[in-house]
Amino acid sequence: EPGKGSTFQLNLPRSVQRTNETTVADQVQVLVATADPLGQAVYGATFSDDRFDVSFASSSSGVFMRARRARPEIVLLDLDDESIAEVLHRLPLTRGMQDVTFVVLSNPTAESPSASERVHYVGSIIKPNQVLDIVEQICPANPEAPETPDRLTEAVA
Repeated sequence: EPGKGSTFQLNLPRSVQRTNETTVADQVQVLVATADPLGQAVYGATFSDDRFDVSFASSSSGVFMRARRARPEIVLLDLDDESIAEVLHRLPLTRGMQDVTFVVLSNPTAESPSASERVHYVGSIIKPNQVLDIVEQICPANPEAPETPDRLTEAVA
C-alpha cells in the first residue's frame, strides 16, 4: 500500500570465502616497541609478509595507546630499562591484555619482578630472522605448522 512502506528480506552469507588471501583474523598481531627508526624499518621488513599485522610504538606511552587499538598477541620490546619495566608492569593489568606475550629484545639490567612464562628475555643481540623465529615459535601464524619446542632456545643460542 502506498504510504505504509515496504518490507524486504535479504539473505546474506555470514562470511565471504576468499581464496589465497590471509584475512586480518588469520594474522598474528605484533606490536614492536623501539625508539630506533632503523629498528622500526628492519622489523617492518622482517614482518612484511601477510602472516603478520605489525604496529609500532616508540615509547612506553605509545605501547599502551597502540595495544588498546591493535590488541597484539605478542609485544617485542626494544626500549630503555625504565620503559620496559613500566610496560611489563602495567600492560598485563589492562583489560584484555592478560594473554599478551612479551619478548624483551634489549639487554635489561634486571628482569622485571612481574616476569612470568609470558615474558621472554633474549638477553643478547640477535638477527631479525631469529626474532621472526621466536615470534613464530610463541605464536605460530600457521596453526597447522608442527610445534618445535626447542626452536626458541636454538634461536637465542
